[in-house]
Amino acid sequence: MGNMATGLVVGGTLELAFVGLVWVGAALPPDATVGTIAATILVIETGIEPLAALGIAWTVAVLVTHSNVLFAMVGISYAMPIADRYAAEGNTSGLTLVHFLAGAGWGLGRAVPTAIFTFLGMPVITSVINYVPELVWNAIKAGGVVLGAVGIAGLLNTLWRPRLWPLYVLGFAFAAFLGVSFIGLAVIAFALSAALVYGTKRREG
Repeated sequence: MGNMATGLVVGGTLELAFVGLVWVGAALPPDATVGTIAATILVIETGIEPLAALGIAWTVAVLVTHSNVLFAMVGISYAMPIADRYAAEGNTSGLTLVHFLAGAGWGLGRAVPTAIFTFLGMPVITSVINYVPELVWNAIKAGGVVLGAVGIAGLLNTLWRPRLWPLYVLGFAFAAFLGVSFIGLAVIAFALSAALVYGTKRREG
């Protein structure tokens, strides 16, 4: 849509909410890709703040996940008997074709909702947004902040190690009280991590 700066801002904001999602077995997390696409289109077209688009991004992400499952189930249910027949016949070319056609179901599960939202849903959503009171938008933005915190909490729950908690606290202190940028925090974290690894290897060696 020609607005790379806004796309980067929206993507970075939504990453906070989606960063803790993990695909475990058959449990599918919300589709962060399509949710981010929808939110980016919404922000660029309407001019709302990225935090306000978080709720819509989550809604679209959950709906698309169910759409993916539906498309995949329908595609696989038709493809499996054909694949079994080709396997019994030793038809490798047919198996390859069925494999790619069945996999296209996952793509359609994302492409169809994205197209509907982009070309049909945006005019309706834009007209509704114009009538939403400022108080409601403030509440939505507050919810967006909470979603970002939940995403970070989910990531920490996955990566948490008791011996690393001083580093988490130190990074928070640098960002909150000293105003260190994310790039600065990354450099400091790299230096501390390298020092810890080097010290551990020296003790073990």
